[in-house]
Amino acid sequence: MSKPLLIELLTEELPPSALITLSKSLNATMVDTLIKHEMLDSDPTYHIFETPRRLASLIQNVKRHSPSKEVNVKLVPLQIGFDRNKNPTPTLLKKLKSMGMSEKNLDEIFCDNTGKVAMLHIKQKTYGSSVEEIVNEGLKNAIKKMPIPKLMTYQLDDGLTTAKFVRPLRNLVIMHGDKTLNTELLGISSGNHTIGHRFLNNKKLHIANIDNYEEMLEKEGKVIVSTAKRKEKIEEQCQKHADHLGYNWRTSSVSRLLDEVANLVEYPVVYVTSFDDKFLELPPECLVLTMTTNQKYFPLFDKNNQLVNQFLLVSNMLMDDPSNIIEGNQRVITPRLQDARFFFETDCKSRLDAKVLLLKNVVFQNQLGTQFDRAQRISLLASKIATLLKFSKDEAKRAGYLCKADLISEMVGEFPELQGIMGKYYALNDGESQSVAQAIEDHYLPRFYGDSIPKKETSICVALAEKLDLLVAIFSINLAPTGDKDPYALRRCALGVVRILIENHLKIDLNRLLEETCHNFPSINSDKICSSIYDFILERLRGYLKGMGFMVDEIEAVITKKPSSFDTIIPILKSISSFKALEEAANLSAANKRI
Repeated sequence: MSKPLLIELLTEELPPSALITLSKSLNATMVDTLIKHEMLDSDPTYHIFETPRRLASLIQNVKRHSPSKEVNVKLVPLQIGFDRNKNPTPTLLKKLKSMGMSEKNLDEIFCDNTGKVAMLHIKQKTYGSSVEEIVNEGLKNAIKKMPIPKLMTYQLDDGLTTAKFVRPLRNLVIMHGDKTLNTELLGISSGNHTIGHRFLNNKKLHIANIDNYEEMLEKEGKVIVSTAKRKEKIEEQCQKHADHLGYNWRTSSVSRLLDEVANLVEYPVVYVTSFDDKFLELPPECLVLTMTTNQKYFPLFDKNNQLVNQFLLVSNMLMDDPSNIIEGNQRVITPRLQDARFFFETDCKSRLDAKVLLLKNVVFQNQLGTQFDRAQRISLLASKIATLLKFSKDEAKRAGYLCKADLISEMVGEFPELQGIMGKYYALNDGESQSVAQAIEDHYLPRFYGDSIPKKETSICVALAEKLDLLVAIFSINLAPTGDKDPYALRRCALGVVRILIENHLKIDLNRLLEETCHNFPSINSDKICSSIYDFILERLRGYLKGMGFMVDEIEAVITKKPSSFDTIIPILKSISSFKALEEAANLSAANKRI
């Protein structure tokens, strides 16, 4: 009779970034082992659980034993097994004896002539293994196959034996139905009890019915073993608090933060706390990054999307009086925000012009000089692009010169994610124009798939200059992407060029832009580099157009013409699509084919 199988590994706190991967790996190896031994009555049905302290898997319809089988066992070649008088040889009899058989089994022997040599075989029944044996095998394989980021070596309770695992194993539950399987793993023997929440109910909990494992742990142990349910509970509580305060808590990065926070707690409880409103004088991006990255808090925003001095924290403690938790987190966030204010005020003491000169000490790439060299190239190229597009040449040149200056600032040194963003604030603090400041922030766009692109004139010039300079620079030292390796993110860079040109409807010659870029690298083979990069960009263009829903034949009809300007590509493709939809299209196409 088949029954559910429960496996739970209780450990010290697991790394949150690896939690889901580890639990999936454990479950996959166990399911594969059960399938291999034909231990499942039907297609695999299972539930995967994970918390900061446990990895668990509940697999349904697991048999008590694997089925017995009758298999063909190879004995010896025919010429060796029988003599000329067809009597069994001592070699054959010895082989039978080793298998627990005798001359009485000679009638069961048959010959297989399908191979190069005629071989004697006999059918033998192999008896199935118990679920206990198979689970033991699966667990050992699971431990070996787990993608553990870094193994931890620790001593067992005897003080002599050393074990290696992602974190020390403290308890082991292996149950098949209501039966506890006799298993040992990393010095821990299996049982039928688990342990509740470390603080809310740190007691042994008897598992009477493994089908109720999840419900029992939540009700009695104050542990929510489902990551999805923990996330759902966090979202519900955050939304409730935000609605009560009249604020918004959802940002573009909230999904990633939810995933991380859900893997830090076993019983999430959300509280509202605050920081001194004097810190709101700082750029909001600094405060948000400090709260989300360092402290895993959820910032709150008013109806105008302005940051407020209240935030949401996710605790692992359910308290009647949470004042200690709230005040403790207030004390923790204050020095973090003081650091941010110190970085900002220190950076504002020197102008971006001075910071640009310090870029001479920052290496861009060993063969390509410093970031100062690069800033000068970007400035010159941005100016040329502005001239071609009839934009402000001086604004583009200035923004290009300053665009990398914040790389040596204290704030960007602490939070690299703020590069460009802080440059904008420092530029405004120095009295630079709004367009220059905005271009410093926008020149990194698009940062990722689906991100926005620069729309302002100066921003467009600097963003194109920065990306084209990077492409020519890296291609010139023969480090173009190969296979799945793209350390300089050149594919994303080329796609950014495509999107900026197309989505801004820029009437400008791409080949001309590449030639102008190559002029800043006098020692390279310009024709070869320009051709290679142009083809590289066309490949990104193909992917971009496919993503927009155009058909391959439509795309090739345009790209094979090697367009130098991308502003008309979309209108042409739409015209082709409209033409193909006509009833006469097929006949017209056939009539115009060359034979």
